[in-house]
Amino acid sequence: MITKQSRTKLDLIRIEGICRMLFDSIEYDTLKNKIENVTGSGEIKDVKQALFRMPRYQLIKIIEITPSITTSMINEAYEQYRYGLKPGFTLFSITGTCKNIKISDVEDKLKELLSEVKYADEGNYKNLKYKDKVKIDENVYEFCFVYLSKYSYISETEEPNFIYELEECFVWISIMDKFIAIKSAPNAIINIIKRIFSNIYNAHICSVKLTKKLINEIFGENKMRKGTFYKPTAGIDEAEKVTVADPYLSEKSSVRERFEGYDITSSHLNEEIDENTTSTLGINCNKGKIYITKNLNASLFRSWSVKRIKDIISYLRKLENTKDFEIFKAKNMTSDSIWGNYNSKQKMMIENIMFSVFIHKLNGIDSFQLNYTVEDIFNTLFDSFYKRVSYNCEICDDVCSGYCSNCGNSQIVLAKNGALMCNSCGSVQKDNYTFQCDEGHESTYNSINEFIILIPNGELLRKIYETIGNQFSIKMDSMNESFYIQENTINFLSHTKGEYIPPEDIIELKPIANREISEARYEELLDKYISIKEKCKKTSNKDCNKCLLSDRNSCIMKIFTVYDGFRPSPHHGQEFGDINFEVTYKQQTLELVGIAKSRNKDSEVLNLSDSSARELIQQFLSMTHDKRVGIISAVCPMRFHEQLVQELKYVSRLSGAKMTIFDDIFMTKLLDCFIEKNKLG
Repeated sequence: MITKQSRTKLDLIRIEGICRMLFDSIEYDTLKNKIENVTGSGEIKDVKQALFRMPRYQLIKIIEITPSITTSMINEAYEQYRYGLKPGFTLFSITGTCKNIKISDVEDKLKELLSEVKYADEGNYKNLKYKDKVKIDENVYEFCFVYLSKYSYISETEEPNFIYELEECFVWISIMDKFIAIKSAPNAIINIIKRIFSNIYNAHICSVKLTKKLINEIFGENKMRKGTFYKPTAGIDEAEKVTVADPYLSEKSSVRERFEGYDITSSHLNEEIDENTTSTLGINCNKGKIYITKNLNASLFRSWSVKRIKDIISYLRKLENTKDFEIFKAKNMTSDSIWGNYNSKQKMMIENIMFSVFIHKLNGIDSFQLNYTVEDIFNTLFDSFYKRVSYNCEICDDVCSGYCSNCGNSQIVLAKNGALMCNSCGSVQKDNYTFQCDEGHESTYNSINEFIILIPNGELLRKIYETIGNQFSIKMDSMNESFYIQENTINFLSHTKGEYIPPEDIIELKPIANREISEARYEELLDKYISIKEKCKKTSNKDCNKCLLSDRNSCIMKIFTVYDGFRPSPHHGQEFGDINFEVTYKQQTLELVGIAKSRNKDSEVLNLSDSSARELIQQFLSMTHDKRVGIISAVCPMRFHEQLVQELKYVSRLSGAKMTIFDDIFMTKLLDCFIEKNKLG
């Protein structure tokens, strides 16, 4: 008779572990008879093959009718196979001063907090429960949890149905070494565990980003076999994400050098587990996830894992202690007059960012942990950063850009109140955010920490670099260097070469750009733009067709019908920009896409601080990731302030995009041509 505890262990370990236990413990002919008896099939020819094809419940039946399978044998199989196929973990660091609490009290608090967690009735994961704990190393404890995972299937009557399966999850924690490692589990379960341990210890639990430099330092530069490289600011002529695989990739430095300006999101390399065991090591860099492809017994997997975790934490601590942040703060870097308009909370965050930039310039590190999360910075320095959706798809297990789950468009923006809006279909999400990845997989998040990256605007970047350059006599280059912040990590990158193109250098635009109008005609046409909207709302294709036949100058989009190939239409999921048509530049045919803003009757100049200008830049940045776009145009019948022009050029350099500007001068000439072409007098 199998005990309840043994039955639970058989439900949790990999089927391969049960099969190997039976194959190694039962005589061949006896096992053959038992398989035939349990399955009710005829005579089998290959016992091993038949055994490994059996479902779990039939394997357990064989154990139930085999008294020679003892509890100790089941325990041994569980020990060998408990961590599953591709055993691994996701690593987090603990920041701040932790509450001093006895380990026995931690158990009581775990049970209490887990009992308060609410789950959806038919959610994918539920009923997370604490099971037990064991000390696995000096100052390191393993906490074991179980939860239910939903498994959907089609029944015999072809009806959709589901059941819940019991899954196991392990957490290794060391308050002394300030880390938590969670055995690879779905995001929903990981987030609950993080939140509960954060509550218990009154500390922040932050993702660890495994950078190129860290991987090379800890695991060895000559071990890589495969890598996925990512550049969030990739220009139109660059790949945003590239995967390279070669058994001898580590020896081909020329291949790796092509992606020097790229971040790394995942990697596979050779790893020596102990003197007798080697395996392929997989790393998801942004999530701090590490796994190996070989099955290991629990003791070997634990000892290897704890050693590597301590190596990583030690490396990160060494970086943090290179220069003491308290000494850095003593310089009072934000006392300069250029920081006069920032409040004390904003200055504290900027100081932390400046410290990380300083360490980057000093040591050449490619990322650094901040004392603040993306959400903290988003809420405090909203106007100083551009926002972009970028997250890790659980199914692809890699970084991806987010698309609207309603219409599939990439033009999604995050407002100051945390609402996410699609500029294409107008759908709004708040508190719960759902996206599609490039492959169409949907992911849902309840915190912006999980899907937003922040890129500094040109003003903030220039101020930070100017302050550090002046204080430490370090050469800073805001024209060619920048950074982005993801979760609680700042990542450094080099700009690609963007390009500003005057309208007269584009063949199709040259006749308009060179058109001559008098000062009086300019003033007359400019006044007309007061009543011309950037685009009509709540329209249909029928409405747009009627409008084209009318004499009304109803919207900016209509004015661009002077160009063959452009026809105004309502917004829909597959469109991009307000205006788009083909143009020729340097003998290349490119798609020009315009982002239109209407004229403000109370001002002649569009300033960088204007809300419409900030919205334009955010949309401009989003547009740089659409590979269909050849040239992006900022469109507004107003004079662009020089600061705004420079900011647009900064975003262009950041992303490698080609850009042009249709300002008051170009737009009045375009309207003059439109009136003449349509004989409107």
